[in-house]
Amino acid sequence: MRGEKNFILDSEINKIKDLEKKFKVQALYRFASIYVPYTLEIQEFAKKICEKSKIHFKDSLHLASANFGNADIFLTTDYRLIRSCKNIELNFQIMNPINYFAEVFKNGSSEFE
Repeated sequence: MRGEKNFILDSEINKIKDLEKKFKVQALYRFASIYVPYTLEIQEFAKKICEKSKIHFKDSLHLASANFGNADIFLTTDYRLIRSCKNIELNFQIMNPINYFAEVFKNGSSEFE
């Protein structure tokens, strides 16, 4: 599994006020292996996601970035976002991390690797 860095994650990490939490998030973020820069294509795709759903623009930027970054899986603890994505055409699967890792441990690997 590879991680993705992108402009929207950079922005959100910089806004974390709790220094201990920020340090932990930055430590995890270092494992990301690719960077997806902001492009007009990502912006336009994010707008289309918003038009077709009740997904907030910031969340749609995460999704669009993952889509253009060729992600296989998008992990989130936001169940509202997971439900909202069911009607959006994305090139990856969106899952809760607990469900994802339960699947990995059950099968010994992930179909997304």
